[in-house]
Amino acid sequence: MRRGAQLRMKPMHILLVNFDPGREGGVSNLLRLFSAYCQTFVQDTLSVLCAGGSPLEDLSGYPNTRVRGFKRGRDREVRRLVWALTPGSHSRQGEPVDIILAVNVGKYLRPDVPQVILLNNAYQVYPWAEVRNHTSSVTKLAVLRWFFRRSLSHASGVIVQTPLMARYVRALAPPFLPIGMVSKAVDSGDAPGPASPRHEVFPWTTPAEGLFTFFYAASPSPHKNHLTVFSALALMSDRGVPCRLVVTLDAADVRRIGGPAAGSLMRTGRIQAAGWIEPGQLRRAYAECDGCVMPSLLESQSSAYLEAMNWGKPQIVADVPNARDLCREAALYASPEDPADWARKMEILVADSGLRSSLVEAGFGVMQTHPPTWSEAAGRIRAFLESVLMLSGKEVANQPCVHS
Repeated sequence: MRRGAQLRMKPMHILLVNFDPGREGGVSNLLRLFSAYCQTFVQDTLSVLCAGGSPLEDLSGYPNTRVRGFKRGRDREVRRLVWALTPGSHSRQGEPVDIILAVNVGKYLRPDVPQVILLNNAYQVYPWAEVRNHTSSVTKLAVLRWFFRRSLSHASGVIVQTPLMARYVRALAPPFLPIGMVSKAVDSGDAPGPASPRHEVFPWTTPAEGLFTFFYAASPSPHKNHLTVFSALALMSDRGVPCRLVVTLDAADVRRIGGPAAGSLMRTGRIQAAGWIEPGQLRRAYAECDGCVMPSLLESQSSAYLEAMNWGKPQIVADVPNARDLCREAALYASPEDPADWARKMEILVADSGLRSSLVEAGFGVMQTHPPTWSEAAGRIRAFLESVLMLSGKEVANQPCVHS
């Protein structure tokens, strides 16, 4: 879309609501998406309601954005409940709101303006059989799912990231509810230049001694399933397969998850703990590895799948529906919690350069269907919001915003 066309658009006033305090990649991607939105659609106004200390507070640096944070703590869910049970849009007094964009869960009563749910959490809609190793108890998870369905019944639209999520939402949603699909983007502009001073001794810069380097970018959450791939690596080490694994965990997390066996693999250099890697250094990490593993049991749309395909790395992933839906022919699939199967697939990838090349080419093909930039993804978000306003018969506010 040309810049002039953007400026001729009727301004839209959006209330973005995210009660999750944010961890690692999820909130980082939200920040990238809405940073691009604020820069691309300068005529729009974004009011942000988020947890205090959330990375989303950085959006306050844009002139068309106002951020209201609330203190973290035990009352976070109380605040969410009060907001969700209040029909009004709840922006600051004097700020008109055309539409609410609520991350993962919206209001539990019909609001005074259309609300769209930006759904990134798989556990809220996936069948119970696929919701593996979630950090919440079964009771808490059931409550969260019930509240999501409540907000879904009062939504004017839902935005998901994948076709699989769209199918699951359609099975739960009221008839004819608009469902849009907007994938994450991958920041191809993160060039693999010199490491920052903080990361001068990344594991992949140390001598590999001819070892094939696997890379896994993930937090230590239980559903990320590190233990299975640690166990697979131990089997491969016993058989003398020349490979190592770089993970974005610290050494303490590796030992906590994998126990003494993982500690031994770290001592021999077969597992290297890189610690959390900032987004600006991720492309360097992928550039220095030979292949990727993604044993996660539960995802909506993990950036790790997309990054491997976008940056030309073959990958092995857990054979779960979300991975099949996203990666198609661009990955090898291993039984989710079977270390022996993971070891077999990893050995195959190490030995077969032709297979690695075919997976990379297939990955490039898959990425052709995804937004090439975060600005493009933001444009798809805005187009969906406009369509919801039109279907709702709402006119966007003409009055100027008044910020207090």
